[in-house]
Amino acid sequence: MKLALIDTLAAFRWARDNGYDVIVTDNPMLARDPAAEGRVLDGDAAVSQDEANRFGRETIALAERIDEALRAGGVPAALGLPAEALRLAGASSRVISTIVYRGLVAARAVATHRPEAIGIGFTDQPMTGSDGIALSRLHVPAVSLSEEGFFGALPVTLQSFPEPGSRSEADVPQDILRRSMHLPLSFLLLEAAQRLKLTRGRRDIFVLSENEALREALPHLAFSGARLRRLGKPKLPPSIGLPPAELPIMVAKEISSSISGLGLFDMAQAEAMARILTLWCARAVARVAADWPHIRKQMAGMLAGQAQPIVLTNGLFGPRGTLTYAALKAAGATVVDFEHGVTTGLSAHSQAKINFSEAATSDVVLCASQTAAKAFAEARGAAATRIEPIGLADQTRRLFRPRLQRRLSRQALGLASQETVIFHVSTWIYQGNLRAGFGMPTERFVETLERRLVEDVYGTLPHKVVFKPYPTERLAHHPPLEARLKLATNVSLSPPEDLRYLRAAADVLVTGVPTSTLGWIVGADVPVVWLGSRQVLPLISPEQDEEVSRSFLTVDIDREDWPERLRELLARPLGEIREAWAAKRQHRDAFYRRAITGPEGSGGRRAAAIIRELMREKSTS
Repeated sequence: MKLALIDTLAAFRWARDNGYDVIVTDNPMLARDPAAEGRVLDGDAAVSQDEANRFGRETIALAERIDEALRAGGVPAALGLPAEALRLAGASSRVISTIVYRGLVAARAVATHRPEAIGIGFTDQPMTGSDGIALSRLHVPAVSLSEEGFFGALPVTLQSFPEPGSRSEADVPQDILRRSMHLPLSFLLLEAAQRLKLTRGRRDIFVLSENEALREALPHLAFSGARLRRLGKPKLPPSIGLPPAELPIMVAKEISSSISGLGLFDMAQAEAMARILTLWCARAVARVAADWPHIRKQMAGMLAGQAQPIVLTNGLFGPRGTLTYAALKAAGATVVDFEHGVTTGLSAHSQAKINFSEAATSDVVLCASQTAAKAFAEARGAAATRIEPIGLADQTRRLFRPRLQRRLSRQALGLASQETVIFHVSTWIYQGNLRAGFGMPTERFVETLERRLVEDVYGTLPHKVVFKPYPTERLAHHPPLEARLKLATNVSLSPPEDLRYLRAAADVLVTGVPTSTLGWIVGADVPVVWLGSRQVLPLISPEQDEEVSRSFLTVDIDREDWPERLRELLARPLGEIREAWAAKRQHRDAFYRRAITGPEGSGGRRAAAIIRELMREKSTS
């Protein structure tokens, strides 16, 4: 019997035409595609959510132990790096989790079907992308694993196929009025003043990368005498042909014992996986060592002549973010980070990675809430010595010009002004090669959830429903949602614009998962229905579950009858939904201030005051 592992319809046709008896994919969208003729099995179904969560936690822990082993083995010093410049966990946690997960699907397919030969039909992409660190978006790990003996003595045939096209659409409206409606007046005034060259500053403030909270601080800094200057991103050489670094034996032993200890693979499979991960680690270390002199030189050049400069940024993540922070510190800078979204302090997944969060690559963290500040303070070995809650950006936490925004967004969506609109914001993502460890959904979970929401719930409602899919494609076979699911006449799909430009159209917002999108959702000031789970991307604790339950309208999607419960809730007249929402206002307002929107008042003004205080400290030291 011959077994084929595939990732696209082109690979399916190859397997079918070459007489493969069993054809398996780890993409449930491909397994359900009518063009697959019902012959493709969903291998992802062999991995349970409980299993994925268990080894997801362990892969994050392994990523941190690898960093510790690299430092203990003297690798940074041997490569001329500061000790704090070598931190792979932000990338290695994703690589390890992805290869373990997708390798497990392949291992289970072999164990179930016991083939005499294996064929792998795959999209032709190298293991890592242009940065030499992150996995290529469409690489098939089974290919790399097969080259290391993952399938033992079984003969393996490899057949590559060209990369399929992907949908790339702008997430910003073409209409300049819609693009600017959500922006505060102070930011618009700064833009105009800079274009007219009316701003004059006495002390330089450097901006490396931005988010909404950072941008809202800039006018208060510029109009009080700061000169804003942009730092360019480092230009780095390609990674092609870079030889792997030599690693201490303790790194390989740590990886090998950890993979074996998962109890998911036989000896040959575990050894092959450990070799792949050790090789990836050696190449990533080599990439970091090669990047360091370029990043250090370029940052030193951009900050030349500056005494104790202050650099504002939004999230220096991953190995290159760590290098950039080390280079800024070498140049004498103080790095001020503006938190990315409102995830920290709410998400169990984010807390599992708190040791290599923004607190590891900044001196000052300006976060949204007191809950986030407490969570960041738990980071082990954090560089940040000051963590301050400033509140969400004004443009996130509320709607400016709400009536005009509502009219424009409804026009863009083709919605009548008076009809009731349920707006679903999807934050459950197919993981592909960016599986980030604990709490991430199985691919089957996402496919099943989307299908049941669209076909079993939303299509039965008496209201208009706008469904906004998450705007990313991580699998080689990813047809648009309208090609995969049956859309009832009351259900339409959102264009690929960012939620900020569309949220004003909603009468009710439905979502789940504590991601950065949550800030934009609560700022819309309409009833929010929360689809909660303790299995998939859960909140940080049962206490947070209780807080959310007392603040939002909630449906537990871990229950078998969740579609019926959601349908019953959303089928009510809008007035009844609003009444149920209003009944929770007192507790919700306190929860928002404590854990999501943060303190009242302007976050930009509060951040600017903290930065001016830092400037005064630097000028007198």
